[in-house]
Amino acid sequence: MAALYEVEPFSIYETIFPPYPTRGLEALMRVVLYDELFTVPQCNPGHMERLIEDLFAEVFKADRIRGQGWAHEDAIGLWQVLLSLASPSPTATFVKRSQLRLRLAQRVGPAACEALMDAFVLSRPNRNYRVPSDAIGADTRECAIVLASGDRYWIAPRPFLGPAFFARLVGLYAKLDKDINTKIGVAFEAQMLARMKRLGIECRRAEVLGSKGKTAGDIDLLLETDKVVALFELKKKGLTRKTNAGDGLQLAADLARGLVRGVNQLARHEIALRRDGELRLSDGTRLRLDGRRVVKCVISLADYGGFHDGAVLRNMMRSFVRMRLEAGPALNCEQKADLEVANRALTTLQSQSVEFAKLLPDAAEVDLFDNLLFHNVFFVEHLLLTEKTAESLLQKLLIGNRMVTGSRDAFVESALLDAGRQERS
Repeated sequence: MAALYEVEPFSIYETIFPPYPTRGLEALMRVVLYDELFTVPQCNPGHMERLIEDLFAEVFKADRIRGQGWAHEDAIGLWQVLLSLASPSPTATFVKRSQLRLRLAQRVGPAACEALMDAFVLSRPNRNYRVPSDAIGADTRECAIVLASGDRYWIAPRPFLGPAFFARLVGLYAKLDKDINTKIGVAFEAQMLARMKRLGIECRRAEVLGSKGKTAGDIDLLLETDKVVALFELKKKGLTRKTNAGDGLQLAADLARGLVRGVNQLARHEIALRRDGELRLSDGTRLRLDGRRVVKCVISLADYGGFHDGAVLRNMMRSFVRMRLEAGPALNCEQKADLEVANRALTTLQSQSVEFAKLLPDAAEVDLFDNLLFHNVFFVEHLLLTEKTAESLLQKLLIGNRMVTGSRDAFVESALLDAGRQERS
C-alpha cells in the first residue's frame, strides 16, 4: 500500500541498542522509517466498528459536524457497506462503482452518498511518494477506498480497512473541529473503562491525592490482583506524518506528547506508591502496595509500529534519560516550541528515573522501565476476545515482555508464546 524505496542498510542491534546517547534519536528515526515502509496498522473489523461507534457517539452530536453533507451515522453506514463488500480473506477487494454507490445510497440517501464518496474515495493515493521525505503528504494510512481502473473501486483488506477508515474519518472531522483530538482522547478513556467493566473485568479510574490533599493526577485505568498493581495511562496522540517523513525533532515532540508523557504520569504514581506504601484516592480509599508487583502500561489509540516492541521500548527510554536535545541555528517558532515540549518531558523523565533509583539502591539491575508495557488499543482488544478477568489479561500482557523474538509484532508474539505454553502444559 505504500510506495517502496531503498534505505541505507543498518544494524537492528544498533537501532535497538544505540551505542551513544547523542545517536539515540537517529537510531529511533530509523525505526520509524522502517515501519513506514513495511507496516500498516491493522485491527479486527469488529473491534474497529465498536471503537468508531463508541468514540464518536457523544463527540459528534453537534449540528455543525453536518456541514459537510453527511452526518456521523452516514459515515457508519459507509463503513458497514465497505465491510460487507470486503473479501473475508486478508486480500484487497475490487467492486464495481455502481454496485457500491447503489448499496450506499439505499442506506444513507443519494445526497449523503455523493458527499461521502467525495470525502472518502482517494483517486491517486501516494502518487508523489517516492522517497522518505515524501511521507508527509502520503495517503498510505487513509487508504480505505480508492478509485481503480475499469469502473471499479479498490477496498482495503479487512485487517487494514478499519484503521484506514478511522484515520480518514478523524482527518475529515479535524478540519471542522480543532478540538477533535482532545474530545476523542476523553472518549477513549471513558470507552476503555466501560468496555472492561462490561466484560466483567474488575477495574476503576482513580484520582490520586497529594500530601496536602490536592489532586496529584489521575490513573486512567487501575487493575489489581493479589500479586499485581497495574497502572494504565491511555493516550490518543500518535506519530505524525512529519515524523514518518523523517523529521527527528517532530519524532521527539510526538513521543513527548504521547508515550513519554504517559510514562511520566505513571512513574509519578509508582514512585509515590513505592515510597509511601500507598496512594490516597479522592473517593476516600487507599491503594496499598502490600508487597505486590507494580506494572505500568501505556495504551495508545494510535499505532506506533516498532516502538511497541518491549526491547525497543526499554532501550529507547534508557537513551532518553541520558539525552537532551539542542536547538539548531535555523529553527522556526513552531520547531522551538516542539523542542521545548520534548526537553520538558525528557527532564521530567530523567528526574523521576533518579528518584526511582534512590528508592531501590540495592537493585542495580532494576530501573524505571523494567516494568513498562506499551501497546495499542487494537492489541488490547485482541486479548479481550479471550481474557475476561484482570488476572488473565495482565498475564497475557506480561507474557514475553522480557523476551526478544525479533518479530516486533505483538500479535505474532502472543500467538507463538501462547502456543508454546499450551504445548508445555
